[in-house]
Amino acid sequence: GAGGEQERFLLPRMNATKVRRTGRVSDTDFEKWGMACDVVVNLRFPSAGESSSVSVRMMGLGVAVAMTENAENDDFPSDACLKIPHGEIEEALLLEYLLALEGKPDLGRAIGANAREYVKGAHDLDRVVDLYLEVLEGEW
Repeated sequence: GAGGEQERFLLPRMNATKVRRTGRVSDTDFEKWGMACDVVVNLRFPSAGESSSVSVRMMGLGVAVAMTENAENDDFPSDACLKIPHGEIEEALLLEYLLALEGKPDLGRAIGANAREYVKGAHDLDRVVDLYLEVLEGEW
């Protein structure tokens, strides 16, 4: 399948750059590792139409996230994440974003703070439960 082909393609490159794959980690370690990052890159193409829990979790922790610009991410404010269109410009734009964040660490912290505030409001558990109840009760 596609997973095996990707694995064969990526493995020698990851080994050459000393990328370490951990496999699954506990939620606690996942959050600790994410918070240790200046930016989390979460590019997803093709999209299956779902929101990324990785993006939402990292944004909720105040981490700047670079993500694919698509319909699933339209609701994220532009000052709370780094949206990157898929295609020819993707790699160059990602590099520019990463270099900008390296040169201006306060920018990444500001994006992360905006992300945390957005997620705190938009993904608040009580708000989400209320939205589900509205749908189930036919009030929308």
